Amino acid sequence: MAVIGLVAFLLLLACCSDLVVSARAPALVPGFCSSSLDCSLNGDCVKDRCVCDAAWHGPTCDVLSLIPAQRASGYWNESEASWGGNPVYDSSGEPLRFPARSGAPAKFHMAVAQMADACGLADYGTNSFVAHVSSDRVEGPYQFEGTLLPPFSHNPQILVGPDSSFYLYHIGGASGSSPVKNCSSRSTNPRNDKHAEGAFVPASNHTQQVNVARAKSLAGPWTHHSVAIEMPAEWAGIAPAWLCSVSNPAPLFARDGSVFLAVVAGFGCGKGVAPTGGGEQVAVARARSWRGPFTWVSKEPAIGGEVYRAEDPFLWESARGFHILAHGLNIYSLNGGRYAYSEDGLNWTASFLPAYSVDVSFTDGSHEIFERRERPKLVMAPAKNGTAGGVDFLQPAYLVTGVRSFFNDMTHTLFQEIRQPLSPEGFH
Repeated sequence: MAVIGLVAFLLLLACCSDLVVSARAPALVPGFCSSSLDCSLNGDCVKDRCVCDAAWHGPTCDVLSLIPAQRASGYWNESEASWGGNPVYDSSGEPLRFPARSGAPAKFHMAVAQMADACGLADYGTNSFVAHVSSDRVEGPYQFEGTLLPPFSHNPQILVGPDSSFYLYHIGGASGSSPVKNCSSRSTNPRNDKHAEGAFVPASNHTQQVNVARAKSLAGPWTHHSVAIEMPAEWAGIAPAWLCSVSNPAPLFARDGSVFLAVVAGFGCGKGVAPTGGGEQVAVARARSWRGPFTWVSKEPAIGGEVYRAEDPFLWESARGFHILAHGLNIYSLNGGRYAYSEDGLNWTASFLPAYSVDVSFTDGSHEIFERRERPKLVMAPAKNGTAGGVDFLQPAYLVTGVRSFFNDMTHTLFQEIRQPLSPEGFH
């Protein structure tokens, strides 16, 4: 009976973690606190209670306040599956900050993982390439523009650096010469020229190879580099148990000028090896340059252990500190989101509640429970209350995920809006 009760409780959490929150819902929630750390760095502690930012709710402000999504939002490709990405705003090289409200239509560009030649997600290991898609609206719908990186390339995250260049972190060597399956004819081509444009350095095609490409324009040319992550000298060459593989890079240009990189480590580690037991962990490294070398910030993963196994991190910085949103990999996350936070980017705390669930409500009144909802990324926008801590206060505006319906491997990339503070002009 205890097991049944626990399952029922977890199912309730899954249901409630994607509640449709009214735009006028009060931010004040019950719960005891002594500082913003007790509010997951997503709210302030006021009279022993967490007052959450509009984008978050729950007793400790660790669940995203999602509102119904539009069915046509994001990127739907009828012939080739896609699996998540993130947009940037092309306006004189400036990063995405806020949708334009007047004047010429804004142009949003997204780097998204796509499966070549009519293939589904199951064939990502051979067919994944990084597609360039665009839209006049931040939430889409997005249309295919071309190829940024040929197969094999996967898990992309694009961002604009302080020098206004585009930086595209990914896994895979993207040589364009690896065999690609043709799912329309069930054959395998040694090279698919349709998706080989811009083929570059013949780096490893292994799924654990992290690389970065840099360009002044999305049209290229791109320069390419492998990313090295090193152990700090004080580790004396003794690696933690989770350090057997690295993938799924999530970069951040921090306010202090350094570059942080959250990655998935531990995939493929031997079973029974403490402390991970062979599960994926989210770990963090830091460097002085976008190309590294990076150095691990701690022997403790940001999200780790069998309880908090996770992958697909997204890393951002707010006025209060650092944050990670990831895809959870066990019963405690119910295949939804996993969240962690840190004041300094070095010492992390993982939240217990799922940050989002696989149950998505839509504006047409329908909802769908997806089999998989992974690769979470956030579109950030300024908070309506201006600044916090004397610096620009960016908060989540959209959740972007790859979603897979049951018995359908033609996945797509979905945008779901997050509740924003009220203002006279609104968000759009």
